[in-house]
Amino acid sequence: MSDTPSSTRNSRRALKGAFITFEGIDGCGKTTQARLLADKLKAHDFSVVETREPGGTQIGREIRDIVLATRNTFISRSLSSDRLNIRAIQPTSQLLLFLADRIQHINEIIRPAIESGKVVICDRYHDATIAYQKYGGELNLDILEPLITEEITPTKPDLTFWLDIDEGKARERTHIGDSPAIQLSFLLELGANFDLENDIAIDKLSAKLINSTKSRPQQIQLRYLRRIRKGYAALHKADKNRIEKIDGSKTIEEVQSIIWENLTRRFHVL
Repeated sequence: MSDTPSSTRNSRRALKGAFITFEGIDGCGKTTQARLLADKLKAHDFSVVETREPGGTQIGREIRDIVLATRNTFISRSLSSDRLNIRAIQPTSQLLLFLADRIQHINEIIRPAIESGKVVICDRYHDATIAYQKYGGELNLDILEPLITEEITPTKPDLTFWLDIDEGKARERTHIGDSPAIQLSFLLELGANFDLENDIAIDKLSAKLINSTKSRPQQIQLRYLRRIRKGYAALHKADKNRIEKIDGSKTIEEVQSIIWENLTRRFHVL
């Protein structure tokens, strides 16, 4: 006989047709935990759909390529001066592409799977847009609220695991400060143009920025990640029943155990 109190058992729902998402900044371990949970549910004979954002569909993968492709960032010298011109995909354009990816994802993959009784496990979802674009990128999402309400809000996760981790620890795990994105964020913060001496090549500038462990680009990135964590914290505070906060600095096994305990407490699994 189960030791679970009857009131708790009665409040649980069937796991079939559930929508579970994983969130957190890069390096938190969410992708690993999403895969481990999917594998464990499959071992218990659940039909599981594993997916991610961006790029959960073919159209989504093409959108992801547009967002992430380095060809969409242009760094060149001005023909009329010794200034460096930087052109990159605009933040609002990027936001609209992410939403387009999500709408396609919902209609093509997520909703049909839920309606057929499958368990959907998604690596990032709409919480990521709020955390990354609204808080991290400081964009105004209010102007898109009618679109979000109509197309996205009706397909809300039943449970979200937020793996929270210190931004410094995240950088240690991913070497995020060594990526070209750090250099680009630094350049963009300086502005579209800045003076360069004629004998300094772009690749030498990149090396100079990246090699310093206390460089300004890395500090910019850490501030950016800090804003994202603040966004996730605000989401958790507003919806603690859906969003389960987990210490992402724990071992893989410890986090996996916490996730499984939480899942069995909320849903009929065994």
